[in-house]
Amino acid sequence: MKRTAQDILNFVEDNDVKFVKLTFCDIFGNQKNVSLFASELPRAFEQGISFDGSSIAGFMNVEESDLVLWPDPDTATVLPWRPTEGRVIRMYCDITLPNGKPFEGNCRGYLQSVVKRARAMGLTCNVGCECEFYLFETDENGNPTRIPLDMGGYFDIPPLDKGENIRREICFAIEEMGLHPEHRLPLRCAGCGKARLGQMGKIPDQIPGCPVCIRIHRCNPCRCDRSLIKTGLPSVSAIQSSFRHNKNSVSSAIESCG
Repeated sequence: MKRTAQDILNFVEDNDVKFVKLTFCDIFGNQKNVSLFASELPRAFEQGISFDGSSIAGFMNVEESDLVLWPDPDTATVLPWRPTEGRVIRMYCDITLPNGKPFEGNCRGYLQSVVKRARAMGLTCNVGCECEFYLFETDENGNPTRIPLDMGGYFDIPPLDKGENIRREICFAIEEMGLHPEHRLPLRCAGCGKARLGQMGKIPDQIPGCPVCIRIHRCNPCRCDRSLIKTGLPSVSAIQSSFRHNKNSVSSAIESCG
């Protein structure tokens, strides 16, 4: 059942939430966010939060820069690496122009429109996600080097695989955020790991959270063994998708949506 704005307001009040991150992606897939005090959340749901779109590459020009964020309450999740006192939650947002018209540069909104078009054609889009990442040693200043954490490969076990503990912590954190990793394992390359997410309708909203979680866990001494904190670089996501219907419908849908 989808959560409503009132559900989130009740959660904020009952769970000592102090800050809310309103999150969106630019046209390159990079996450951006606006942080609010939790007391401002009712206004965000009712009126939206304005921001300067010209400061985001590829969004708006200076003359017509105003855009509005509308938080989606069904995407709310607690960020597990933030303090439990004065919690922080994150919500993904839809983006509109000040007149309420959907902003065409909103990748999330565009994907929603494509899914609706596919559904109208009798198609169901199935998406699976594999978040792959590399773990590297660091130098004396804590900066990542090009030396892999280990020399293990597919399905290896310790001591060849030295990333077991950090993958475990990453999966715990991902699960706390409401995602459901199916499995985790080392890959063929030195220092490479993977966490596979299940096939769920909310995958597009869940993908951006995985790289953030992975990067956070390489530098948060409260979560991981210190020898493994000094690892990790940006992750890469492998997307597997398919349309389910007869062959002719699949071809026409891809031509129409592409």
